[in-house]
Amino acid sequence: MILLRPDCLVFETANGENFPCPVQEVVIELIGDSARVLDEATIENASAAVLHYFRTELGKTSVTIGEFSLALEQALRCLGFSVHTASADLAAAAADKPGSHGADAAADLVRLAGE
Repeated sequence: MILLRPDCLVFETANGENFPCPVQEVVIELIGDSARVLDEATIENASAAVLHYFRTELGKTSVTIGEFSLALEQALRCLGFSVHTASADLAAAAADKPGSHGADAAADLVRLAGE
């Protein structure tokens, strides 16, 4: 097992591949053209919030792209921005399945953003 840098998570793609990557790089890829509209500090803060949520609040170092996208949208929404990623749609559908913790995760992100 490798030791992850503090700014990284291991991302699982839809086809089951895993790759470690700094969260800020993934954020820029996921929000695409919206990255030009948002200032660098906003992207950094959203990246840091989502990283903190997964690593500290949930104790996870590995997440799916969909989970990360959904959390990123929530964090940006709490900062007053409406950014949409296609990956978040897939994660939202998965979160609505019985036994998932999607609603709990959304509530935790709102609380975390408020703090």
